[in-house]
Amino acid sequence: MVPSSMRAVLLLSLASAGLACLAGSHEARANGRFPRADLVAFQPGDDSKLVLRTTFGLLESRDGGLTFSDFCEAALGLGFEENPAVAVTAGGAQIAGRLEGAIVSRDGCEWTEITELAGQTVTDLTLDRRVAGRVVGFGVRGLGADGYASQVVSSIDGSDWQPIGQPLRADLLPLSIEVAPSDSRRVYLSARLGAADDFASVLMRSDDGGATFVESALPGTAGLRLAYIGAVDPGNADRAYLRVDDPDGTVVLATDDAGATFRTLFHGMGTLFGFALSPDGQKLALGGPSDGVWVGAANGDPGKSPTGDGAFERRADIGPSCLAWEGAFLYACADESQGFSLGRSEDEGRTFAPLLRFSSLCGDTACSGETQVGRLCGAAWEAVAPQIGATCGTAGAQAKPPVATGPGRTRDGSPAGGCAMGPGAPHFWCSSVIAWVALAASARRYSKRRKGQ
Repeated sequence: MVPSSMRAVLLLSLASAGLACLAGSHEARANGRFPRADLVAFQPGDDSKLVLRTTFGLLESRDGGLTFSDFCEAALGLGFEENPAVAVTAGGAQIAGRLEGAIVSRDGCEWTEITELAGQTVTDLTLDRRVAGRVVGFGVRGLGADGYASQVVSSIDGSDWQPIGQPLRADLLPLSIEVAPSDSRRVYLSARLGAADDFASVLMRSDDGGATFVESALPGTAGLRLAYIGAVDPGNADRAYLRVDDPDGTVVLATDDAGATFRTLFHGMGTLFGFALSPDGQKLALGGPSDGVWVGAANGDPGKSPTGDGAFERRADIGPSCLAWEGAFLYACADESQGFSLGRSEDEGRTFAPLLRFSSLCGDTACSGETQVGRLCGAAWEAVAPQIGATCGTAGAQAKPPVATGPGRTRDGSPAGGCAMGPGAPHFWCSSVIAWVALAASARRYSKRRKGQ
């Protein structure tokens, strides 16, 4: 990030009426945050289709990053500075979990409310890699001083959501969830305990698909040091990786025995927004604004610190706000001042080629003007474009003549409706998730030291 320090503010205030979350930033732009991308999700079986979460909505590409179409916050019904949970199924359904319910789209142009999740906060979604189209997540309602009403749920392609097992204990605030890629029965859930347990985090393991859980205490998490599941090994359901918030950085833990014991792999200097496990489970990429990009053996000897001689190697100086490993390529979100908003590495993080720069986005849309996105995103683009440095597609830019349907055009061939669609530099392709689930009882503010300053 451009400023010399980064402040993370995480707040979850749960009351009987519902939940509200504020994810703060250090610089006001557009909707109050410095423009950036912070999550990239791919459609299973087709890595040419991806969704990029940004501070001004979602961007979708259907051609491997050559063009992007914008789904603005207004069309998604997002609140102020809200980071939705995002999942894209093998069937192409796009699901966004929000502070107030969840929505689904089959084409990106029309989004509908998921009625089964109405009135709940849906802060994490994950795919079941063994069952095509299956999504697993959880919904939470605040019960005031009595805690939370939370439930693990699942769906096929965003339809017919069903509860799994019984509701979780009221003293648990679920934070993240993952299904083991090799075994649908193995589900991991991280959660924060209540005041009686000094707000420590736990790792919960299910061997029956999420119906029941066995709980394991997570070391070093008392005092609101929240733990989030980063990944589960693709071939070994007993091996999982977690990120733990810490005032002095981020601690990365691994368990090789399904939560019975834990080992420390890495200790970052700041918030490690980027976390990506290679498809074969052999390598782990980590990174953040204060740490750069590090890659090491996921199953090797524990690393010490970024300045030590552990198993991880610093590969790049960019400060990623997300990392994703898809196929042979490592993708990174970054501040545009570092050369790209979304980039792709073919050498495991040593170099990144630009895939998208926000300033290249334009005022075209992949949705017709009669759709939900087409109706609402034009006015939003007029406000967003100046904040991200984009100069085309606004009222003051030179008008474009109607053209045939194709990349950068409306699907009906009509003039653009104002949603952003733009080229991504050369044609390169660029769970980790910025954690925006937050805490009950208090908001935690702390500054992260920036390396080299």
